[in-house]
Amino acid sequence: MKMSRVFGLDYGSKTIGVAVSDPSSKIALGIETIRRTRENALRASFRRLNEIISKYTEYPENPQTATIIIGYPKNMDNSEGERCAKTLLFKEKLAARFVSVPIILWDERLSTEALKHTLNNAEKIDEMAAVFILQGYLDYLQNTPNPPNLAQPAEPKQEITETIVATETIEAAETAEIIKTAETIETAETAETAEIIKTAETIETAETAETAERGV
Repeated sequence: MKMSRVFGLDYGSKTIGVAVSDPSSKIALGIETIRRTRENALRASFRRLNEIISKYTEYPENPQTATIIIGYPKNMDNSEGERCAKTLLFKEKLAARFVSVPIILWDERLSTEALKHTLNNAEKIDEMAAVFILQGYLDYLQNTPNPPNLAQPAEPKQEITETIVATETIEAAETAEIIKTAETIETAETAETAEIIKTAETIETAETAETAERGV
């Protein structure tokens, strides 16, 4: 039986560096660099990724046995440039191809800096970049108790936020109206009960008077 694996990808204009975790998800191992002639010609690259992921996991029968980490190339000042936009587009295409496989963007800034000081082999640079990206993620998992599900968006989009706020406002108004109605009903019931008690007391007083009159 194949075990779950985590895959690291370093997405470039004409290459995709690929790495895979060991079965214990503690060590990142380089696999290869997938090359293409044009930036958007991804069909053959996705076929190769499919072969790699299927080899190490139970994908596509059980897509949850695979997780994909993509290096997210932020600038050192934490800003996002053209490369980030292209990486986001690649992530969308990847998600459409590998349905139900968790895909996570991972800040690759520190990985890139570390790679610059350790590798001289230009042929292996994309593959090793994927290794550094994946190792950073695996180290995070090892050192973070109960890590959050990074495959889920950290913040909802603005329109989603506005919808949630509007829904909560409506629900709060409806709750207030229900409470007000309940209080009105309770007040009416209290008044009705008081009226019944008063009527009963009046009847009892009349009966007492009538009994006393008969006794005389």
